[in-house]
Amino acid sequence: MKLKNIFSLLNTITVLIMLVLFLLLSIAVKNTNEEIEWVVHTHNVIIQAENLMSNMIDQETGMRGFLATGNEQYLEPYNEAFKKFDKQIKLLKVTVDDNPSQVAQLTKIAHLANLWHVEAADNYLAIKREIIDSDVKMLELYGLSNSGMDKEKMDEIRRLLSNMDNENLHLNILVSMINMETGVRAYIINKDVEFLEPYYEGLEKVKKDLKDLESLEITIAINDWIKSVAEKQIGLVDEALEYKSDEDLFKEISKGKGKRIMDQIRDEVDHFIRVEEDLLIERSMKLNNVQQISLIVISVSVVIAILIGLIQYIAIKRITNPLLKLTKHMKDFNPEDFGQDIVVNTGAVVEIKELAGGYTKLLNELKVSQKELYGLTRIDQLTGVKNKRWFDENIELEWERCMESEKHLTILMIDIDFFKHYNDNFGHVEGDKCLKMVANSIQQCLRHPMDSVSRFGGEEFVVILPETDSDGGLVVAEIIRNNIEELEIENTVDGQLRYLTVSIGIASIIPRDEASINNLIDSSDKAMYKAKDRGRNTCSVYKEY
Repeated sequence: MKLKNIFSLLNTITVLIMLVLFLLLSIAVKNTNEEIEWVVHTHNVIIQAENLMSNMIDQETGMRGFLATGNEQYLEPYNEAFKKFDKQIKLLKVTVDDNPSQVAQLTKIAHLANLWHVEAADNYLAIKREIIDSDVKMLELYGLSNSGMDKEKMDEIRRLLSNMDNENLHLNILVSMINMETGVRAYIINKDVEFLEPYYEGLEKVKKDLKDLESLEITIAINDWIKSVAEKQIGLVDEALEYKSDEDLFKEISKGKGKRIMDQIRDEVDHFIRVEEDLLIERSMKLNNVQQISLIVISVSVVIAILIGLIQYIAIKRITNPLLKLTKHMKDFNPEDFGQDIVVNTGAVVEIKELAGGYTKLLNELKVSQKELYGLTRIDQLTGVKNKRWFDENIELEWERCMESEKHLTILMIDIDFFKHYNDNFGHVEGDKCLKMVANSIQQCLRHPMDSVSRFGGEEFVVILPETDSDGGLVVAEIIRNNIEELEIENTVDGQLRYLTVSIGIASIIPRDEASINNLIDSSDKAMYKAKDRGRNTCSVYKEY
């Protein structure tokens, strides 16, 4: 075969191989991006589902505020959360429309939320509004009683009666009027119609006596008192008694229907989130597999490029030199150096330039993908500190390292005191801000590069202090406790204003084969509860309590 044909064949084969490699690289990048999108999608679904429960809690909090105070302003978060919940349910159904079982689960959650409104919240609110209406009537009654009108009119009747010539008739009418006034007051106080008997008896006697009375002025005065004072007060009490009372509201709430439905909603939302978390794990593993395949594709590409370079080197140095430089970069590739720029003098060969560009682009995209995945699985999205998964991995590494060096390993278990009160008083949005401030304060207290803080769950944080004994751990714990107290985050507990504090448990050990990480964590947890038993806002070192 002529040299020209050989070169033509080599060039044709080279072009075809380059196209195949570029196609494989493009497919690898496409697959990686798709898996990243699925991981991000699942993570967003979990956040939206958590917001669903947050909105239900906001509705429950607003309802309780109104039931406690009767102030309509407390229903603003209730109404706002109600609207948000409905929108989020619809949006979430669209988001997970690829998963019919999850759509059905959302439908069930929406049904339970509506059931909570119909059978609990709306009922409680209606009863409370009736109580408010009853209170308005009673306020009107007390206003009338305290206005002095009753006394003024009664004094006028006494004055008119005192001018009568018939002493017996004067006395009879006065006694009847006093009995009527006494009956009305007793009815106002006791709200029992039996107490009106003196009033009606006195009324009958007065009517009879007024027939024998020649004074029109006295008759008008007595009838005016009966109509404008006695009958109006009796009517207001009657109206107030028609409304439901606080006892009715208490009985309705005591049935526990609202709580049972809310607990069902929590369980169903938790089930929805667990399914999505399992999908997140599955898709994260799939993303990792795609990345591995991508690296294999890159490795294969490197090998093929080297072979082509060797063949072309025999034919012409002008082609082989750039290829050799490019393959050297590929051979020296380190996965820890994702995204490092490649600078190769590729000359005028377009295919080599495309290969180098595609290779760099893939590495950069893999670097971004790796960072996004790490952030999603190792960082607590709310507080920005490490999460429970990172803690579980890191504590094992520090345990092994301290075991080899025979040095202490100490952990601090930190729990925010009365955090439920804070959420109940200020709402979950402020509660989230508070968690961020506490996490940031703990992070600032750590000075050693190996020290770390993780969110352990809810309002609990855990600090790892390698190469630190219990005395050193107590020093760090006191610094953390004092710094958080100095944040002066206001909280209300049992009606009293106080600053937000933490209770900290310290446990320390020199790791050995017969010991375990779980025992160390349990010990710090026991110490933390001991600190709470001592009155909170204190630190406790684990001992055999």
